[in-house]
Amino acid sequence: MPSKTNYTDSEKERIYTIVNIKESIIALEHDVTKIHQNLKRIAREIYYLYKDMAPEDFEKMLRSDIDEISRNNRRKTAGQLDLSLSKIKDRIGLAEGTVHRHI
Repeated sequence: MPSKTNYTDSEKERIYTIVNIKESIIALEHDVTKIHQNLKRIAREIYYLYKDMAPEDFEKMLRSDIDEISRNNRRKTAGQLDLSLSKIKDRIGLAEGTVHRHI
């Protein structure tokens, strides 16, 4: 059975831990509030930029973004195919010009 001093030390440690957790939660809530306010400000700025933009300019920008996304996807796909091909070559023993049959 623990002595009374150990029990109080344990209680103090628990209280200290709870206080730290509460402080961390309050700090996190503060950070989330700041992030939310910044996101709202950014959204307003974007809204006003698009609102002031001529429809033709908006369409050009949108097409440019779509083209860039498409190019990036093609690059990723090509890179994935190269990686897959090298894995297949390694598996069947075609790496570095050698041929080995794995049965």
